[in-house]
Amino acid sequence: MNNKQAIVWVLWVLAWHGAEGADWYVSPNGWHANTGQSLEQAWQTIPYAMTRVSDGDTIWVDAGTYEIGSDVGYPAGSQLPARWAIYKAVTVRSLHGAGQTFVVGQRHSEGTPLGEYAMRGVYLGENATLIGVTIQNGYTRTQSSDLTDLYGGGVLAASASAAVYDCVIRDCSANSMAGGAYRGTYTRTRIERNSVPFGVLDGGGGVAQAALYDCTVASNEFYGNLLFFAGHGGGAYQSTLYNCWIDGNRVVSGCGGGIYGSMAYNCILRGNQATQWNEQDSNRDRGAGGGARETELYNCTLAGNYAQKYAGGADRCTTVVNSILVDNQSGIAHPNHLDCFMAYSCSQPAPTGGVGNVDADPKFAGADNFRLTASSPCRDAGIWTAWMDSWPWDYERNYREPGTVPDMGAYEYSGGAGWDAGYTDIGGGWRRLSWFGDYVPMGGEGGIWHTKHGV
Repeated sequence: MNNKQAIVWVLWVLAWHGAEGADWYVSPNGWHANTGQSLEQAWQTIPYAMTRVSDGDTIWVDAGTYEIGSDVGYPAGSQLPARWAIYKAVTVRSLHGAGQTFVVGQRHSEGTPLGEYAMRGVYLGENATLIGVTIQNGYTRTQSSDLTDLYGGGVLAASASAAVYDCVIRDCSANSMAGGAYRGTYTRTRIERNSVPFGVLDGGGGVAQAALYDCTVASNEFYGNLLFFAGHGGGAYQSTLYNCWIDGNRVVSGCGGGIYGSMAYNCILRGNQATQWNEQDSNRDRGAGGGARETELYNCTLAGNYAQKYAGGADRCTTVVNSILVDNQSGIAHPNHLDCFMAYSCSQPAPTGGVGNVDADPKFAGADNFRLTASSPCRDAGIWTAWMDSWPWDYERNYREPGTVPDMGAYEYSGGAGWDAGYTDIGGGWRRLSWFGDYVPMGGEGGIWHTKHGV
């Protein structure tokens, strides 16, 4: 290497390291007079830190509960404050994970969660990243000149470029749409127990207009307005979901207890409900599609869902391919599916029209264990579709060989071994996985999560 090459190499290294950004620290025990350059010199709040950091920086957040400080005006024009407004292209990352780091919004008043004095949990701007925190008790206003003040009690993201990893979003509420999270991209995140208590037209008790990967969406609720056209999607609304577990969500006076108006790949929908306020209500758009409605389903498994009217499994889904819809229930008729175009799918009865469908018991491995057994008629009974070219895995990230015949449902048959096969129980709710080589907590909140977490 000559002198000129050496100089160029040094300048490149310096530029690369400069592009990585600086590290800063925030702790509930910090103080704004500190430098922010170490945990011992941490600042106290994210709002203060945001005035000091630059795009590309990382803010390391200590364990604890963050319930002081806020920012308003994000997005532009908003009148709803957020406990954390991460409006620069930075990474905010916890040091100890979601089980020990809590971001808490604010109710309007003690008995009224939504209203003028409510506070959202987090606003996440363009190209901002949030990792490893629990966001809880965030709320929205009930009226505002800016509609985003009515969406996303837990998280409101500027766009899909705003990314959330390994977080929990729970016990939040919004006036119109997305009780938990609105927009953004979510990975290995649990969205649970969020709600929209009296929505009109929109949807998403848990999440709306977002992209989800390896997430759990559970026990969220959307209550439609009795007097107007119903809202939809107890769990997810107008979203794209890969490898997600959609469980125990509910829509009241609407449709799509689990998901509505979305696209789902390798997802499991279990125990979701679509009901109505009034049993005498004859509106077809209320109380149908316990699992999904007007959603494209690819290699999904829908079981144990319920609709008070029609289609406990799937209702009016334009594309259902390589999927399994069994053991769903409805109050009137068509327990598993109604008005869906289905191909290479398993259901009882098999749908009229379409090709490659089977009417049979899928022979799951057990109750609430939707893996296929060796004798399942769903093995090698699907069809390779274009989306698999860029996502060649099943729910558990087992590899699907391109061009081969896939199984129906979210799981590829793997000889009966589950993802935690070969574990050693080391006590305290922990297992050591032979193939993973590390300690992984089973059950409880927080700790280390894996993409194959199930529930």
